[in-house]
Amino acid sequence: MDIKVQNNNFIGGHLNLGNARAAMAFLNNTFAEYQYDFFSMNEPYCYDNKITCIPLKYSIVAHHTQPKAAIAIKSSINCQLVFSNSELTAILASINNVETLLVSIYCSPSKNIENNLNLLRNILLENDNRPTIILGDFNAKSRVWGKRDLDERGSKLLAFCHQLDLNIENQPDTLPSFSSSRGNSWIDLLITKNLNAEVQMDILDEVTNSDHNLLYFSCSFRNSPPANSNKILRNARSWLSLNASIHKILSNNLNFEQLSAIDLNALIENLQKQIKDVATRKNTPNPNSVNNNQRKKKRNAIWWTRDLEIKRSKTRALRRLFQKERDQSARATKKLAYKKNLAEYKKFILHTKKVKFQEFINNITNSNLFGKNYNIICNKKNRSSVSKPLINSAGLITSSIDDSYKAILDFHFPWSNSHTSTMSIMQPSSSTNQDFNQLTCGEVEGLISNIKPNKAEGTDGLPGEIIKEIFFANRNWFVNLLNHLLKNGIFPSCWKIARIVLIDKEQKELNHPSHFRPICVLPCWGKYWIKLSLTDSPSIWSQKIYSVTVNTVFAEINQQYWPSKICSTFTKTHYKKSI
Repeated sequence: MDIKVQNNNFIGGHLNLGNARAAMAFLNNTFAEYQYDFFSMNEPYCYDNKITCIPLKYSIVAHHTQPKAAIAIKSSINCQLVFSNSELTAILASINNVETLLVSIYCSPSKNIENNLNLLRNILLENDNRPTIILGDFNAKSRVWGKRDLDERGSKLLAFCHQLDLNIENQPDTLPSFSSSRGNSWIDLLITKNLNAEVQMDILDEVTNSDHNLLYFSCSFRNSPPANSNKILRNARSWLSLNASIHKILSNNLNFEQLSAIDLNALIENLQKQIKDVATRKNTPNPNSVNNNQRKKKRNAIWWTRDLEIKRSKTRALRRLFQKERDQSARATKKLAYKKNLAEYKKFILHTKKVKFQEFINNITNSNLFGKNYNIICNKKNRSSVSKPLINSAGLITSSIDDSYKAILDFHFPWSNSHTSTMSIMQPSSSTNQDFNQLTCGEVEGLISNIKPNKAEGTDGLPGEIIKEIFFANRNWFVNLLNHLLKNGIFPSCWKIARIVLIDKEQKELNHPSHFRPICVLPCWGKYWIKLSLTDSPSIWSQKIYSVTVNTVFAEINQQYWPSKICSTFTKTHYKKSI
């Protein structure tokens, strides 16, 4: 099979490892080769009831004692545990922005298959409308998926699939999934349901160090959203072009004072989109340019020392002397010296590795928690643990990823009792507007000038550098826009979007919203407008014309979050009360 890994594909696999450590070592190598998003394991090798030899960037979902069915899934994929016992593991995972049920199951040949099928039936009925992928060793035979005659277990499995409208993706013409001295069998199956994707699967002819062969599959989802690869251009030529483009965009949006609040909101949103499109436009690659990654010097291993480098140079010098010698007697002498030095060099490598790794491990202590070990984990793994169903504010257990996110957000960002209005536009105070002291160009420039040059973009996709370019492109327009918004109590909805990242607390069960720590990312433009509005400058707040509406908007600004925001958590959207 010609395997082609594409970015919009969901790549998965399955293997019965037969509790073999050598098979786990083989599996570890295939993760780098095939770039699995999800992998199902039956009878994995365990040490102290923990599955080993899985890359760090994968989360392992398995029963805590003697797991025979386990799932390894990329930590960047949001997922929630549905059910787990020693022979069946099921999770909900967000794939292609759709909650998908992933199941790994093992049906022992010495046990009745109906017990596991009944458990699987209950899980499928509870998630009847969700896309489903099932992988497992069923130890059942049928000519529907293999070249063996139908047996009793195969008959029960076929009836089960027909009853629940499941699709068996295996084909009889593939290689056997089990091959040993006892014979060949087709017993490892891929079963799907409600999957809006083209599924390709095959049994690979590789030495797995197990009696079973590797099952590989890929799902090409229809109407898959394109990957977000926007990147702000930062070279001098790009900034000159960007400045000219911003001038042109602003010149087409000068008249905004007569617009209604809804039209003004649409204007700002469209303006941000145009500037973002210009800022993230990619240049034509120059074949003569050198990639920055090519300029980076490869770092040595942590165990490599100066002494090893000297010994390596000496060994190579002796090898050159030995190879260019033509006299046989002298050649034999130099060969002996080279071989002796080479043996000493290899022994010294092993000794240095042991010493350096011991020093490295000794340095990893609680007093150095955010040192080398922290950096290694950050570079290699996005720690997003598989969460369990949570208990929400009503005392009920959540049944989906969306419900769990909603419970976490409601716990950390409760609705304020003072927010009784659902209007998206603030109503100004009854006080007169003629005495309102507006923001000055100097006040705005004072804040804009202090923006850090490499500040990351917010949810609006505009970093601080772009906001600064917008201001200096047309200062009067920028200041007049902020004054118009503040004077009329308008809070653009595109500035009310926060992206929230949930970090799980250590040594917690992850079954309660308090076991997660949220981090909020706000839109840059809206954040700077709030900072200007909250300044201690007497020219803004001495009149206190909007004391009521300001308290309504910024009631929880100290938490870097306000209840009127739309909270985009991962790929989901959680709507809070509007102002």
